[in-house]
Amino acid sequence: MKKQTIQTLLILIGLAGLIYLGLSLGRATQGLNPVTVTPTPTAIPVSQTPSPNPEPQTILDDLRVRQAIAYCTDRGSLIHTVYPWLEDTKPFEMDSFLPSNHPFYAGNDPQFQRYPYDPEKGRALLESAGWRLPAGVSYRVNAKGEELHLTLTTTAADFRKTWAAVFIEQMKTCGLRVDASHFPADQFYSEEGALVQRDFELAALAWIAPADANVRWRYACDGIPSAINEFTGENYAGWCNPIADQAIKQAEENLKREALKDASRVVQLEYARDLPGLPLFQRMDISATAADMQNFISLPTEVYTWNAAEWVIPGKDSIVIGERSEPAGLHPLDDSWVNATVRALINGLDYVQRDYEYQPITLKRFPTLENGGATINESGQLIVTYEFIEGLTWSDGAPVSRADYQLAYTALCDPEAAGEFLYISQRCDQIARVDFIRDNAYTVTYIPGYHDPEYFLPPIGRQPAHRLTEDGRRLGDVPAKYWTWLAEVNNNPIGIGPYVLQSWEYGEQMVFTANPYYFGKPPATPTIIIRFIPQDEIVSYLLRGEIDVADSSSLWIGTSNSALLQAQSDGKVRLYFVPNSIYEQLDFRLTVK
Repeated sequence: MKKQTIQTLLILIGLAGLIYLGLSLGRATQGLNPVTVTPTPTAIPVSQTPSPNPEPQTILDDLRVRQAIAYCTDRGSLIHTVYPWLEDTKPFEMDSFLPSNHPFYAGNDPQFQRYPYDPEKGRALLESAGWRLPAGVSYRVNAKGEELHLTLTTTAADFRKTWAAVFIEQMKTCGLRVDASHFPADQFYSEEGALVQRDFELAALAWIAPADANVRWRYACDGIPSAINEFTGENYAGWCNPIADQAIKQAEENLKREALKDASRVVQLEYARDLPGLPLFQRMDISATAADMQNFISLPTEVYTWNAAEWVIPGKDSIVIGERSEPAGLHPLDDSWVNATVRALINGLDYVQRDYEYQPITLKRFPTLENGGATINESGQLIVTYEFIEGLTWSDGAPVSRADYQLAYTALCDPEAAGEFLYISQRCDQIARVDFIRDNAYTVTYIPGYHDPEYFLPPIGRQPAHRLTEDGRRLGDVPAKYWTWLAEVNNNPIGIGPYVLQSWEYGEQMVFTANPYYFGKPPATPTIIIRFIPQDEIVSYLLRGEIDVADSSSLWIGTSNSALLQAQSDGKVRLYFVPNSIYEQLDFRLTVK
């Protein structure tokens, strides 16, 4: 993910200031069991000891102090502070920068250094580092009589303030004084802010677990923000480990999955050994459905309607969703969360990501270097052929053709089509040429130097070139910059997904009926209705049985916890407490070597 995108998302995360956060970046997974990862041999050596530090210049330059903080941190208690109703915190606790259900997670490797809650071990480490606890005082001092004192710098979000207060008390039990300094999120994450300028000792921030495990800007040596790189990196801790850096660079040069997995393993092992930061816990998404709802599955990086065609409530031929937001329109370049939620019903998905693994839906397979779907030419250009299943049909009965893919490329990669709220895909700039070879396939030749580990995901969708507008023109003949005003694009688009938009009463509801030309199994429920409801009323609608589904982006849980929990106990609703791909993280500021 690009730096600007990540910084913008982090600011949005901080500005929200809510315990229950719904972002278009992702949703939570129901696959809570850790994935067992068998270590694979690596050509990249793994160090047996932490990277040597010069003579410590700051308190946190001493590895023993960082390790003590880790051992003195009770992640379960931090989680219970912000999610007090959660019975089992283990699925949310983080010990690496990848969650335990990520296919690249290295926490099961025997060389992985763990830091379970063990305050006695933490105190012993502080003693060995020269920080003694005199009788009758609360905080440790060194041989010079200087107090063990650090400042935690973070945002002013209530969520962060809540768990930070508990963290401060945990550090006190080990003899470490921590004060908190809170800033508005836009200031904290700005280029002039404490995080990017590395003007902190401890920093608490939200981070995103990437599906591709790409940590280039986060952990590479040249990712340390400085005047030299114009503060473009996100390695805020200042960690520079030669072995991890080599692994990161090798991963960039080798797009094969096993090589990427092994590189990620090495970086995780080195990170846990050096401990430049401390992953804490994943944030929670909470969704709610009718008690007898079947097949509702929330995923961390997909809209919750991704599998709506499988939803069932026995004895009902319609399912009602409660949504707090209404789309302004359904333009394909509008990447808002609610727009994507609706488009998943109309357009379906070409692929889905489950437990950080991609699964094809309309794609025949993911084209890779391993299976021959992708190659690299003598000029170093990546060439990938994306092939979709045969027989895809628009909801008006017209077959999908190569003209539809060509229209999507020429129109939706056109800078003139973008506006204030419309965004051209970043991958458009990486494409040198596209050959539309069949009605269900196209080949992309990328520019030299393009090395994206997710190259196997199709960059181009489809648009119905044959569709006639109100004035009789084919959509394929209308320049994309004029699509903003077309009803056929914004108000009643057609697609290849499981449902057809039947009606739209603005301010009230959208009604979708089953698409008779859908390529998959006929939708299990013939009608889906989205009702637009003020956020503070959605829980009441749910408890009265007037809606059947409420996603975490619409639920306002703060004042309704007890009512929802009681309703679940009474068998009236079903709640889903699942980890988000966003997690809480501590960064330790290290002196750059």
